[in-house]
Amino acid sequence: MPFKFHKKRFIEEQKLPLFIISIGIIILFASIFLDNIIMQFAKTNSNVYTAYFFHWISDFSLIFAIIVIFISIIFFYEEKKENIYQLWIILLLTLVVTVIIKVAVARTRPSEVIFGFSGLDYSFPSQHAAFVFAALPLIFKRLKELKWYFLAFAIIVSISRIYLNAHYLSDVLAGALVGYIIGWCVVSFREKYRYLQDYTIN
Repeated sequence: MPFKFHKKRFIEEQKLPLFIISIGIIILFASIFLDNIIMQFAKTNSNVYTAYFFHWISDFSLIFAIIVIFISIIFFYEEKKENIYQLWIILLLTLVVTVIIKVAVARTRPSEVIFGFSGLDYSFPSQHAAFVFAALPLIFKRLKELKWYFLAFAIIVSISRIYLNAHYLSDVLAGALVGYIIGWCVVSFREKYRYLQDYTIN
């Protein structure tokens, strides 16, 4: 069955992501002035139980299992194998771009965290936030029944990075923004490419 590309619907669907990105950029710049205030608030309102939960939810192996393995299995089960490759491309691009930005900006973390690789030791942007938000455009497009659950997960993971003093607020917002833009670009490009491919064949 040939893929039908609806130009008007495609343009309409880009309005919300572009609006989100625009608002995100504005909030990101504003957040720079709130970094120290939010960090101090997180430090003074910390407790053992919340810290334990946030350590667990932001464990990268858990995030990897949910995004890469769990989501890929769902795509496979629903016979959306093409989306598995899209997801992997999105995450790979997110990894490369965030490491490049980290090294270029070289912002120190609010607390000492050692990963053994300088590209990960830097604070800006948050790679955790980038990863979870990078998957959002694809999930909102192809797994609509899970979109709100995954959005809640992405927000909690992002908050955990601030609460654990691993990142400033602006690091997390920048990571979320970078990840979301990469995910949106890959999803949009693939949809447009399928149209051009189908148009050429027919």
